[in-house]
Amino acid sequence: MKRKYTTAVTILAFLLVSSGVSGQIMTNGPIGSGVTGSNVLLDGSTAFSTESGSGAYVGKGIVIPSVDLVNFEFDLTLCDGVTFPTYFDGMIVYNNAWGNSLTTGNRSSKSTVLSPGYYYFSNPNGSINGSVAMGEWKGIAEGSTSFSWYNALLHQPATSNVQDIYQKGKVGIYTDSPKATLDVSAGKSDGSTAEGIIAPRLRGDEIKLSDSKYGSDQRGAIVYATSAVGSATAKTINITSAGYYYFDGGIWQRFALGSGYTGSGS
Repeated sequence: MKRKYTTAVTILAFLLVSSGVSGQIMTNGPIGSGVTGSNVLLDGSTAFSTESGSGAYVGKGIVIPSVDLVNFEFDLTLCDGVTFPTYFDGMIVYNNAWGNSLTTGNRSSKSTVLSPGYYYFSNPNGSINGSVAMGEWKGIAEGSTSFSWYNALLHQPATSNVQDIYQKGKVGIYTDSPKATLDVSAGKSDGSTAEGIIAPRLRGDEIKLSDSKYGSDQRGAIVYATSAVGSATAKTINITSAGYYYFDGGIWQRFALGSGYTGSGS
């Protein structure tokens, strides 16, 4: 077994050197076999770490080829049970594309939401089923690699707190099992904090300034007018006092007041 391993390392070293000569792969020094029999396949730390006396900036990284993982497809020509026996399980790439990975052809059957960064191919059963279909591209990043919110303009993961964003699932606040599109539960019920939902609060004249922004797409919008509008327009004619109003697609309507209540909230 040791002999086979030594031979494999020697062949690998030969290939790396040969490739370097041909210009396909370049190295920062000669390739040796000084770690034969160890746990390590390739070692750059012995020659290039600062602990070994290497320069501060020389030989400090490995540059992995970039790839468009959205369209990437595996070439299974050499997969014969000996070559690539795990069917690329653990393969690392640097993705330079945004989007969702395709699932047809020699690809994973599970689409991955992609953004630029490092990814690895997780295919733990590849050697058993002889396929890449059950594998999955997973991001190598700090924290979670899932994206909760998406940029509404680009339909890509949001990267800024000033972008218009969206999510296609239910949203729960203080609940992990939302029962509606937006499900808000009380944070505490011991009286130690204020609870409730606060709609945008605007003066009547401020609501009027946005007249041109409201149309059929904004039907159902809710605001709280803190004062009556000064000189009303057709859309704001009903904003005559403070209170909650909703837009019916053409005009602002005041929420009906219950018995015993006045427009002042008393």
